[in-house]
Amino acid sequence: MTFCLKMSDHAIRRRNWRRNWLDAIAYFEDVETQRRRWLDPTETNPHWSFVEIMCGYFDDCSLDLGYRYWIDKGHLTAEEAEAVSEFHSLADSYKAPNGDYDRKSVLEDPNWHTVCEAARESASRLRVLLTDANEKALIETQNRTEQGAADQLPARRDLKSE
Repeated sequence: MTFCLKMSDHAIRRRNWRRNWLDAIAYFEDVETQRRRWLDPTETNPHWSFVEIMCGYFDDCSLDLGYRYWIDKGHLTAEEAEAVSEFHSLADSYKAPNGDYDRKSVLEDPNWHTVCEAARESASRLRVLLTDANEKALIETQNRTEQGAADQLPARRDLKSE
């Protein structure tokens, strides 16, 4: 007899949201990949851009709903939200110096470096809080592939209705 454990819809949504969220934070902290991919004139994948890094975190994770919403839904803990609060605030208030499509000016901007450093600090705090090895791997910059963890996941969905 074989037993199959089925994840609940909530557990699947939670897992997918957390993967998107952790991957988005890892992308912010990975300045080396940003520099390599954003400045590559042959890069045609829109995933590798300033616009997408911001959309991947704020829009794809539906953070316009606020962290309280996701805590109440059971998608993360208050401690995890606190671990990323400074990064979140800096990223939310960041304005690209010459517009969102001038990738080079973003990469040269000291304020962008501050955002990315805050992401590194947040990821470091999260590594202590996370208990799932797969989740920890998502924010381990050295474990990221050339194509990035996001490319290995199912397509992101609008989570606002979930």
